[in-house]
Amino acid sequence: MEIKVISNKPVQKTDIRERERTSDPTGFTTRLESRPGLNSGKISDFLSKQGKILKPFTITNKQDLQKKVFGTGQMLPSMTVEEYLDYELANGKMMKEEQPQAEKFSEDEDSDDELEKRRWDDWKDENPKGSGNMGANIG
Repeated sequence: MEIKVISNKPVQKTDIRERERTSDPTGFTTRLESRPGLNSGKISDFLSKQGKILKPFTITNKQDLQKKVFGTGQMLPSMTVEEYLDYELANGKMMKEEQPQAEKFSEDEDSDDELEKRRWDDWKDENPKGSGNMGANIG
């Protein structure tokens, strides 16, 4: 099957390319190359009546090509910033701000943490910074 495809390959004009290569030693050319089969859109050029492939071809979607040509040239955002933040919060990638909880205890009842903080504050008042271990470290 490959031999049939290769044998039906279009003949390329090599003499034009050879002339261009000889004029420039690097082989640079300003001429655009055309894709084979671009102008001939007949199905009979690509497939035989038995359904065998005669020439290699590329299947393209016209709408995709139009989007590339007439599009903006960049990917536009698909959601707003608020929608994105809601999505991230729903999926657990961001933490919500915790709302301050109402004080469950009355003023008369003190929790263990609050009592410990008060004891620490009283100790700091009685022992100011720099007052300890001064006997041997002077001078």
